[in-house]
Amino acid sequence: MQPIVTLTLSLDDARELYRAMMTRLLVQETLRREQGLEGIDAPPYMDCLEQALGLGGEQAAKQGEGVEDELWQHAWLAFTDEWAWHRAKQDIRKELGKRAVKRLSEEELDQATEARYKERFERYVREIQLPGHEDGESCDRVLERHSAKQKPSRS
Repeated sequence: MQPIVTLTLSLDDARELYRAMMTRLLVQETLRREQGLEGIDAPPYMDCLEQALGLGGEQAAKQGEGVEDELWQHAWLAFTDEWAWHRAKQDIRKELGKRAVKRLSEEELDQATEARYKERFERYVREIQLPGHEDGESCDRVLERHSAKQKPSRS
């Protein structure tokens, strides 16, 4: 039997803990789905926290959507950062040529790449910008906004 632990948290800290656990659950669920594994249920302590925070089903779902949006933004920022670095290095190598690049140390190549990355970051990101995602919104949010615009007006 495992020892029992009691925590006393402020309401804000409890909310933050709930969001952190929700984030972890969503990440685990996504990774398992990508690996072809069976989904997992939320651990029982999530229900306890939802009750302690006074979250109903709809409120808990909204919290989950908020966490999903944050994860989408994080993934997009990480991807764009890597893309911009890749493109900067690609441009440096193309401009210098194979022989010149071979004469550079890895540190010198990284320094040149870093300078180009900073100089042209926005341009590189525009190369991969998805229409409607200019503000880093999730696909679901963009689709909701788009479908709201498409609804016929009742006049």
